[in-house]
Amino acid sequence: MNCKHLLLITTLALSTLNPTGGSVAAEISAIREPSTAHALFTRAMNERNLEQLCALYADQAVMVLRSGKEVRGREAVQEVFSRMVQAIESLELETVYMLRSDKSALFRSHYTATFRNGEGELETHTNSGIEMLEKQPDGSWLFVIDHQVGADRIPRGKPDGANHGE
Repeated sequence: MNCKHLLLITTLALSTLNPTGGSVAAEISAIREPSTAHALFTRAMNERNLEQLCALYADQAVMVLRSGKEVRGREAVQEVFSRMVQAIESLELETVYMLRSDKSALFRSHYTATFRNGEGELETHTNSGIEMLEKQPDGSWLFVIDHQVGADRIPRGKPDGANHGE
């Protein structure tokens, strides 16, 4: 099931009547200004909101994980996020800088993520990422590239592009 299907099912489920008789609307936020992208992402991750996380990414998005593995497309990004929201305890993310043109925005981020590993123990990782957003025809912005460790310093002896996030 891809993010669009998951979002549709969630929206339909939430639009049914709640026990008090009122209707409940899904609150999925779009990125209207690039400067809000990291805040929306952080909130969605800390709330473990898979639908919101997926809604921030373009269908053709490319993500480079800490391991160096590339995932492509919204469905692959959803698989990554579905694992992340199960393990995440907290995420703190700072925008180091943003460079914006009319139709694209480039970010450098610094973040600390605390999560439960496979043994259930807490781990904390601090890294610096690079993200790129593109403006959509409706005026919203979506992540098209997300390199989780793209701004980290590459250890000596490893070629550029090596799995330096391990």
